[in-house]
Amino acid sequence: MAKITLTFDNGPDPEVTPRVLDTLSEHDVSAVFFVIGSKVEQGPGLDLVRRVAKEGHWVGNHTWSHDTPFGELEDPEDAIAEIARTQEVIQAVSHSDKFFRPFGGGGFLDRRLLNSHAVDFLCQEAYTCVTWNNVPRDWERPD
Repeated sequence: MAKITLTFDNGPDPEVTPRVLDTLSEHDVSAVFFVIGSKVEQGPGLDLVRRVAKEGHWVGNHTWSHDTPFGELEDPEDAIAEIARTQEVIQAVSHSDKFFRPFGGGGFLDRRLLNSHAVDFLCQEAYTCVTWNNVPRDWERPD
């Protein structure tokens, strides 16, 4: 039997994440949630990411700001800060294997994705970098 991993990015979102969690629970399906650090830092985002972990899903790091692909940053050191700051806020609920998904700026898997500073940091800190093999482009037609 084939094995797949279902992932969700860019949360937690107070309207979407609870519905996703309810649906996954109804079907007894687990997933990995790649969260944006700035959305987790406080309030409902922190509560939601705790719920994600409590319900048995894995929590991974999806950058602090989800703003600029690391290969396009003016200061390449900013990539390290984006990863480290997010890991700090999700540490209590993240999977023991540190999962990281970079911001792809539209799903691109090329030089724009990472810079050498980010790659060195991810390797040094023993992250597993998780990319994608399908980009549904759902942000283009959210309705």
